[in-house]
Parts: sequence; structure tokens; C-alpha cells
Amino acid sequence: MKLKRKVPEELIFKTFIEWDGERGGKAFTGKSQSEIIFDTPKIFGGKGRYACPDELFLASLGGCLMNTFLYLAKNYVRYIKDFKIATECEIKLESDAYIVSNIRMNAKLIALEKYAHAIKTFLEAAYEHCHLIQLVRKSTNLELTVEIGKIKKNSF
Repeated sequence: MKLKRKVPEELIFKTFIEWDGERGGKAFTGKSQSEIIFDTPKIFGGKGRYACPDELFLASLGGCLMNTFLYLAKNYVRYIKDFKIATECEIKLESDAYIVSNIRMNAKLIALEKYAHAIKTFLEAAYEHCHLIQLVRKSTNLELTVEIGKIKKNSF
């Protein structure tokens, strides 16, 4: 699917990370100055108070897929009742270093039956266009499964 709308040729995103004085920290995002708090998992001596960077990484992949889909399918969003993405990864210890060996994403949508096929096509296109997913696919296996529940009438 070729993008028909005009999009920027280049984007720059920035974050700033600050240690919390314990076993975690805060990430501040560029323009919005949103604050994301993270922590070291208990298994590695942290307190496990907040999401660990691995979970934030998976959230970024799911968020990128969702945002790309919403951009591509903007005229079809009104036919979607629910949209969720579950993401998980396997991390293995190899030669004294951890590597991500497999990532699985499961996208579940509930949509108006008449538009279900088009919505699935947009989701598959989003998978191909999402820059974070493309980056990850160059280095590890990433699988996407899609489940679309269909409803007959626009009851939302």
C-alpha cells in the first residue's frame, strides 16, 4: 500500500533519561514532555515498581503498529468498536548476553462486518509501514496474528 497523503520526509524524536536515585529512572519525551517512569525488575535487584525497559519497548512496538494503522485507516476508524494489541517477547541468555529471540504480536479488533476485510488490509499494511517493526524485523523474528470479530450493525 503506497501512502497517498503527504507525510514529512524526515522526523526527529528525542528523549531524556534521568536516574531516580534508586534502581530506575524517568524518561522525558521531546515535544510533549511526557514523563515515563521505569524500574529494574526484582530478578535483577530492582524493586519492580514500574514497567521495565523491555515492557516499554514492547509497548512502543504495539503503539507504533496501532498509530500507523489509525493513520492509514482514518476513514474506517468509525467502523471499529474495539482494538487491542498484545505483544510478548522471548529473551535468551547467549554467550553471557541477553538477546531478543522472538516477538509475537496479536491484534484483536471488533469491527462492522461490511468493513472487516478492508480493516484487516489496513492492519497488514500498517505492519509493513511501521518503522519500529521494520527495524526489529531486521534483527529477530516478529510474528503478527490478526483476529477480527465482526458485528452486523453499527451499535456503537
